[in-house]
Amino acid sequence: MEKVAMTTKVAGNSNMAKLQAGYLFPKIARRHNAHILQKVSFPASARLFCMEGPQSDETQKVQLLRARLEESSPQSKDIDDGTLRRFLRARSLNVDKALKFLLQHLKWCGTFKPLGFIPETEIVNELKKEKIFVQGTDKTGRPIGVILATRHITSERNLEEFKRFVVYGFDKAVASLQGDQEKFVLIADLKGYGYKNMDVKGYLSILEILQDHFPERLGKFYILHVPSLFWVAWKVVYPFIDPNVRDKIVFVDDKQITETLLKDIDITQLPDEFGGQLPLIPIQHVGNKSGKCLNGRKSAKADWYGICPCAGRQ
Repeated sequence: MEKVAMTTKVAGNSNMAKLQAGYLFPKIARRHNAHILQKVSFPASARLFCMEGPQSDETQKVQLLRARLEESSPQSKDIDDGTLRRFLRARSLNVDKALKFLLQHLKWCGTFKPLGFIPETEIVNELKKEKIFVQGTDKTGRPIGVILATRHITSERNLEEFKRFVVYGFDKAVASLQGDQEKFVLIADLKGYGYKNMDVKGYLSILEILQDHFPERLGKFYILHVPSLFWVAWKVVYPFIDPNVRDKIVFVDDKQITETLLKDIDITQLPDEFGGQLPLIPIQHVGNKSGKCLNGRKSAKADWYGICPCAGRQ
């Protein structure tokens, strides 16, 4: 009560004096002096400090990371704040670790997709299989990617082409993001899964690409029709899954597939394969068919370049 009384007492003094005195703590102001807070006008910086401490800390670290990154890699100046935040969050807001993480990613971009995107001519065999689809959104607006695992035949794939295909797929999912949405949802259907489909090297490649180059992009990952054989591969892959990714994986009971998916996805957005109303559309037919961003414009709809050093170049 002492603190509350002091807060009331200084209500007529300058705003910054109150901040410096430590009287305008959010909990106290909201609980006991909401009427005072409504009447007092604060500078934007003071409001951020007073009401949004964690966000302010993250914002400051984004600015610090940007300054550090531009010193190390001048071509990175076009990277948006959202990307910096994702890499920071993936490293628990540790600026040093996030900087190292980003620099490694930029180096990878320069060698793995020097054009800034993966041309469809480099993944012809993978596209022919029509095993990945992107259409619809969940109830929070996250685009949905669907994987039909039985169309992936390990003996018929080239690992390097498969890696390029995975990057192409993630780029497509990112390009489907709307507004401020930053994450996508995946549904993997293992119905009919057998030995010919088991690809541990392929799974590890997907994990590496997702965790190292698309951090904080996965919203949820549903796995359907899980056979006992799959657990052999899972046991090998599991130790390499980041805890943040692991928490987003949902193994769905065979008898509750439609019911489970409808909790997060409206029936009009759910693929007909799982009891919804949308037909599956192969990933190469979604959005910009070439997969190429026009002039490297920064937009959620055409963000094909990601944060590659060649972003914006033609």
